[in-house]
Amino acid sequence: MRKSPQLLCLLAIVALSGCSKFEESQKKSKTRVQLSNYVNATELYVQEYEELPIFRTPREFLDVMFGNNPRKLLIYVIFDGELGVDGQPIDFFGTLIEIEKEKERILFRSAGPNGTFERNSDSDDIQLTWYNQTSEVATP
Repeated sequence: MRKSPQLLCLLAIVALSGCSKFEESQKKSKTRVQLSNYVNATELYVQEYEELPIFRTPREFLDVMFGNNPRKLLIYVIFDGELGVDGQPIDFFGTLIEIEKEKERILFRSAGPNGTFERNSDSDDIQLTWYNQTSEVATP
C-alpha cells in the first residue's frame, strides 16, 4: 500500500503539533514546581526567622534564600537555567518571574507560554501564593 506525499506531510504536521503541546506541558509543569519551591522556601524562612523575608526585587528574594539573610542560611538552591543573564529569576519559558510582597502574602507569577503577564481569568499565567498562616509573623 503506497501512501501519498500529502498524507505523509499531514501526519508529520500532526506529530510535530503533538510534540509542541507536550513540550509546552512539560515547561508548565516545571514552572509550577519552580514556583512551588519558592513558596516552600518562603515557609522555611518564616519558620526560621518568624518574619517575612525582606526584598524589593525577585533577584533580592533569591539572594535572601541563597544565604544573604541574618544567619547566612542556605534556604534555596538555584538550579541551572533558573537565572537570566542579569541574575533575575526566569521561568522555563525564558521570561522573568514576578515576585510581589503584599502585607500577609507573597505572590509568585510566571507569564506562562505566551510570555505576557495578563491579569484576567482566562490568562495562561502560572501563579502561586504564600499566605501568612499566623498573625505572629512580623511583616517588615
